Amino acid sequence: MLLEWPAVAGEVARHVRAAAFDAETGTLTLAADSKAWLTQVRLLAPTLTDSLNARLTPGTVHSIRLVRRTISPLPAGLFPPHESMPPPTSSLAGLLMPLPAAQPDPAVQAALERQHRAMPRERLHHVDEPEPNTAGT
Repeated sequence: MLLEWPAVAGEVARHVRAAAFDAETGTLTLAADSKAWLTQVRLLAPTLTDSLNARLTPGTVHSIRLVRRTISPLPAGLFPPHESMPPPTSSLAGLLMPLPAAQPDPAVQAALERQHRAMPRERLHHVDEPEPNTAGT
């Protein structure tokens, strides 16, 4: 059963693997890489069930159970013990590389200029200075 999964699933099998099959209940457990793939397989479940049953004995797969794939624990002895690890540096400055100065994108600059030209202008209100009072002289 589990060996038939890649042939039935096609491209989906790269992100969703057949984790287990319970022959008593006809439940196929599929483990997906992400929530997006869980959703995708949830939508494809009826089609996948029909395709699996067409490839196997009809009625073999009754339901599909979906789980999120978790990262397996690393085998012991793969990495040296913590004592042999170098102490962490107090500053990350030596580890960070300076980024080159970002050049402005000409298309973005042109869009900003068009937007600026298209914006309505606020009228400048000049306050006229009062005319000098010439009546008293």
